[in-house]
Amino acid sequence: MRKYLAALLLLALASDRAWSQSLPNPGDFFLIARLPDGKFHASHKVLSEAHADFREVRYCGRSFWVRPLTVAWTQVEAQNNREVTLEFNEGRGWLPICANPEKQVTLADIGIIGDPFDILRLGETTVQSENRFSAIRRSFSDITIAPPQRPTYHSR
Repeated sequence: MRKYLAALLLLALASDRAWSQSLPNPGDFFLIARLPDGKFHASHKVLSEAHADFREVRYCGRSFWVRPLTVAWTQVEAQNNREVTLEFNEGRGWLPICANPEKQVTLADIGIIGDPFDILRLGETTVQSENRFSAIRRSFSDITIAPPQRPTYHSR
């Protein structure tokens, strides 16, 4: 019985910790879409430091790092008549710090050509693979092929 209670207690603590890690923490930045009546609709996390697969952007004069999918999301939310703002989690509530981020950063600004709806529908892997292939193409474009040399005595 004690082993059962101990296992149950460990499970409860582990699940509580996993749940708390998925919640916004004080000091986090989020792009938040709100319905016309001001109610929360959806959000995307924004980082204040560089991270893999994130792009540096500027909202209201300050640098942040976002996924390309997030930029597409802001544009789609605005087209669907939802108000998108960059907000800071104070721990006791949300502080709006930048309005209209969809007008400040577009997909073209981060080097992505495409319709925001298509980017959202196709997902992050499409954006990453396009960038990866363009990087591969660029790396091979610098290679010059030397003209064939005449055979030497040893190669005959």
